[in-house]
Amino acid sequence: MAVALDLQVRLLGGFEVRSDQASAAPGAWRLRKAKTLVKMLALQPGHALPRDVVVDALWPDSDMDAARNNLHQVVHAARRAIETVGIAGADALAWNDSLLVLGRNCRVVTDVEQLDAAATELLQDGDVFGLARLLEAASVELLPDDGYEPWAQQHVIAYREWRNQLVMHIVELDLDGNHPDLAVTLLAPVVSAEPLHEPAHRALMTALAASGRRSDALVVFERLRTALHDELGADPEPATRALFRQLLTQPASPAIPAQRRADNSLPARVLPLIGRERELTETEAALRRTRLLTLTGLGGVGKTSLAIELARRHASDFSGDVHLVELGSVVESDQVITQLARTLRLEVPSDAPPVESVVAQLRRRRVLLVLDNCEHLLDACATVVGALLRGCPEITVLATSREPLRIDGELTWRTPSLGLPDTSAAVRVEDLGAVASVQLFVQRASALASFELTDDNAAPVADICYRLDGIPLALELAAACVPFLTPQQVSERLGDALELLRRGDRVTVDRQQTLAATLAWSHDLLADDERILFRRLAVFVGSFPLEAVEEICGAGIGVTRVLSALARLVDTSLVTVEHRGNAARYRLLETVRQFAAEQLRSSREGDELRAAHCAWYLDFAEMHDPQQDAGSADPAATAMEPEYANL
Repeated sequence: MAVALDLQVRLLGGFEVRSDQASAAPGAWRLRKAKTLVKMLALQPGHALPRDVVVDALWPDSDMDAARNNLHQVVHAARRAIETVGIAGADALAWNDSLLVLGRNCRVVTDVEQLDAAATELLQDGDVFGLARLLEAASVELLPDDGYEPWAQQHVIAYREWRNQLVMHIVELDLDGNHPDLAVTLLAPVVSAEPLHEPAHRALMTALAASGRRSDALVVFERLRTALHDELGADPEPATRALFRQLLTQPASPAIPAQRRADNSLPARVLPLIGRERELTETEAALRRTRLLTLTGLGGVGKTSLAIELARRHASDFSGDVHLVELGSVVESDQVITQLARTLRLEVPSDAPPVESVVAQLRRRRVLLVLDNCEHLLDACATVVGALLRGCPEITVLATSREPLRIDGELTWRTPSLGLPDTSAAVRVEDLGAVASVQLFVQRASALASFELTDDNAAPVADICYRLDGIPLALELAAACVPFLTPQQVSERLGDALELLRRGDRVTVDRQQTLAATLAWSHDLLADDERILFRRLAVFVGSFPLEAVEEICGAGIGVTRVLSALARLVDTSLVTVEHRGNAARYRLLETVRQFAAEQLRSSREGDELRAAHCAWYLDFAEMHDPQQDAGSADPAATAMEPEYANL
């Protein structure tokens, strides 16, 4: 006689249907709504719902006949998916008159019900530590992919409130005094979900202080005070203020052992970081407001150097547990988690999902991770970082990428070029010495040859820094020419900067050795129509408006797609955007424009593009000719002024 199998449904931290024999693969769910149906039924007491309730939830805007036909197809698809785990679909999902029942002829077991039963038993036994361990192991989120769906919201909120109440009950029984690190792990999600919950904040402050992290406890108070002021215009309760004063004035308890200072994997500083004090101040402030800060910017602009220096300055906040995970040489998506584990010296068992294994090992560690060069592995990085942020409340991630990861909680900060000299006036050595781009050029040039900034070479040095747009990689490559060219000769040859700046650092990866290589790396990550638009933008000089891009460069792409492709080029920092009044204007940095022009020459579209450019600007000039109406000369001149370079 065959043994009846339980239908096991996981709802915490994700969704899965399985039995003791098998798990339903993602591909088994032919219809997305088939999964939704099983989730809805699994969440209900008794695992049943009336037909009309299901129809209203899944097809609120359809007529009843069409919706019921859709439901028939969805039930069939759900049964087929369940059959892949060895349970008959009709046994698992069946009708009882107008009631749709999950598990009518088999037993349904959900992890939510199991967690509730285990917690109830531990509460009855008075096992506070066991209950704390149970909650620590359980996911903080119910159905994270469906949290904002109308049918799921009440269940998500109810689970969060149930869990938060249990955590507060545990803490009230002095968990923070006996096991402060565990109390911190449990309380952090409560405070994150309820930023105005003062008892939870007080408990977290107490647990942090008992763990030897008094400075973190004070930060928790400041965040609470800011949230109360911004949301309610109120101050913290007297008990919260009293605890803050106590932590502020009393020395740390000598009974609390100092935390072991962890090893970090940041490289040793070889050269000082030049001209980035303002950027460091801004990114330090940003890092205090988020657990995921992504530094974006053009290749070669100095994202990695800035991120490493920022992490170095914050190492003490993480007891030295700060690690640089270098992804530049990683090719396959599944190697992201492997590289992270290798950097942190974590074990990844072959019989367990690697991301879940890493999350479990980092769940109680306070770590700052620097993920460097994410742009070619965006989906994989987003998946790993999302899992770390959800499962490890004490982890902070600092990423560098040529475009954002685009996940919840991410704060992006675009890395600018170094400050540029003013070349419109007479150049003075004493003024140039204070300009960040000049400082970097002089430092690198003097390290390679007997070089110093003088009245004779000040003007060409200023011209080099200005024409290379203050991009650190370009400046370093230009400085490498000084042993065999004078600054004047370098300046004269910048019309073909990509060819001139080809002497890279032997120890850096290939794509960072030359300016052309780092631009080619960004270019190769673009979709086909984005590459087409990018090369066509080389026809412009200076800044240009959206209308010109659509008309001149849109052939074969389409107006709608031109805008989305242009937005991607802005995201990857290949195109810069500036706002003038109510209009946005776009620009290619000069070295980027030279690279785009190379691509345009290879495409043989140049003549056609230049003709379209000429025609559009001729029409524009005729339309805004100030001589046509003497009474409107000033507005016409104003409209013409931004277009002079292209005219």
